[in-house]
Amino acid sequence: MDSREILQKYGLQEVGVDYAWIDCEDFEVSENYLLLLEDLLTISKSVFEPQDAEILQEAWTDDDAYYIVDVGFNSFSKAQKIRLLGEEWFDFDFIVQINAILKTQNIDSQFYPIKNDDQTLIIVFANPELYQQLKAENIIENIDNLKLEKPVDFESLRLNQASETDRF
Repeated sequence: MDSREILQKYGLQEVGVDYAWIDCEDFEVSENYLLLLEDLLTISKSVFEPQDAEILQEAWTDDDAYYIVDVGFNSFSKAQKIRLLGEEWFDFDFIVQINAILKTQNIDSQFYPIKNDDQTLIIVFANPELYQQLKAENIIENIDNLKLEKPVDFESLRLNQASETDRF
């Protein structure tokens, strides 16, 4: 039984409605994070409600070592900014930081990655009971496997504004 069949067993039937499904290698285009925010709003049934989402900036660092994307949005009446590594792979810190925002609001449900056999990733919004059920099915992906390698000072790296439009 594959992951999607297991999700159906727990009532998660439809992609884009009950779970998000992304191509992890397609995220060098920063606007995909904005599209994912829309999907997260939908699958959370508006529990997570980002508003006024935008790419605040995207540029190479001053030393050209990293391409960085800053995503901004309002959530729970507060401006949020998430800094991401703009390489050719989805930066899972996006989900980690959104889950941290949910925790500040005492929301028990979180976004979780589901194992898949290819370069795609399924993301579900699950309460603690559903999380335990999916974990028992052994389909919850280990978050550490999804994290990109970043320097300790990643959040404070300065960007080279002259290269804002440069792409890979």
